[in-house]
Amino acid sequence: GGLSDVTEALSNQGYTQTIFNRKFGDVAASEAGYENYTSAVDSAKILRDIYANNGYKNMNWDLTKDGITLPKNAKVYAHRGQGIGGAYNIFAIIEEDETKYGVAVMSAHTGTNNEAQGISVPMISDILLEVHRGMTGY
Repeated sequence: GGLSDVTEALSNQGYTQTIFNRKFGDVAASEAGYENYTSAVDSAKILRDIYANNGYKNMNWDLTKDGITLPKNAKVYAHRGQGIGGAYNIFAIIEEDETKYGVAVMSAHTGTNNEAQGISVPMISDILLEVHRGMTGY
């Protein structure tokens, strides 16, 4: 199937705010107004379902390569996306002992990918540290 079939299949799975209108990285399609969309709600659902099916073990982007500070003593499974228009997104599962949280941080139109990363990295580091602090109490 095509992109509309992917969007329909996702909608049938409960991801009703995720729409694919172009292939990833297709700059010409983006410039013509064809964009992919999702929401924080759908991202959280997807992370929940990925975790439930052990798919998180395939989320292996090392966020420290981007300068993100990870919480001490936590295992972080992550996926990073850098999109057209300066988007910089991370989707992560933070795990320590028996406690697990999913975190999605999405940004758009914050400049070039390097500028977006520079703007987002300190914020993402702070978010991950705060989530971990809330998980563990320290």
